[in-house]
Amino acid sequence: MVKLSLLTAVLASVSVVLASFDEVLPEVFSFEEPELVQTTVKTTIAAQSRKDVKLNAWESAKTTVAELLQSGETNTSCRELANATVRDIAASVDSDQQMLDNLNNGTSCKELGVSLVANASRRHDEYWAECDAAAAAVEAADDTDVYLDDVEYAAVVEDEEAGNCNWLEADAAYRAAEKAYNKAVDYNATVCQEAVYSEFTLDESMDYSDSQKHDCSCEALSELAVGWKEANQNNDDNQISWTESWTMLCYLDGISEEDCDVPPCPTVHKPYIDPVTKHTDCKLHNIANTTEAFR
Repeated sequence: MVKLSLLTAVLASVSVVLASFDEVLPEVFSFEEPELVQTTVKTTIAAQSRKDVKLNAWESAKTTVAELLQSGETNTSCRELANATVRDIAASVDSDQQMLDNLNNGTSCKELGVSLVANASRRHDEYWAECDAAAAAVEAADDTDVYLDDVEYAAVVEDEEAGNCNWLEADAAYRAAEKAYNKAVDYNATVCQEAVYSEFTLDESMDYSDSQKHDCSCEALSELAVGWKEANQNNDDNQISWTESWTMLCYLDGISEEDCDVPPCPTVHKPYIDPVTKHTDCKLHNIANTTEAFR
């Protein structure tokens, strides 16, 4: 976020160049293929603007150096001013890049709710294993051979005529087998009901985890989009300051305008974003338009 007052002349010259091109646009767009012509004209304007920025940077550099020397500065101090501007721009861009790299990139989102789902899944498996075992126990109890005590036939007939099974229910082996069977049935009903509930619990935990991951990803994309916009808001000013500073160095070092090689102005690059987060649909979060830069 570096700005130099000595670049005002460059900005003014660029505005004049763009204004001159705007004056001829209505005539150019009268051709049969307006979209193609518009693209061509915009490309031409951009190329011409870059050329004029460089040309004006050279003239501005000469003027700036002359004014500084007249005010008592030296070639050394002028060179230091240009170098300081270059360093400040590079440091500013590096700081912005660190800011972007330290933002939530969605990597941690995938861990949200994972332990909850794991626990629910473990309980689900345990309950169904117990349910299967309980069902097998019921079947085994039902198939158990029961050896009754001897009983007189007359007593059996008497109980049947009376409509009861007192002779059977009085047998200790029968009562023990019946008790074991009923216990197995009750336990089977209880544990299998828990198994059914565990199905719902697992589904709910998975839905909750997915919701947490989705919200986290959308929040990350929103933060990244805001950070990206902030990190790039001074690109134009940086480019102009960078160009003039390097041009000043060329001029001070006796390098001609034609041989003055200005290196690319540093800019931030897109930070790493978790692939799942990157492709998350965030339309319901009303941030769809701000995250397209990261698609």
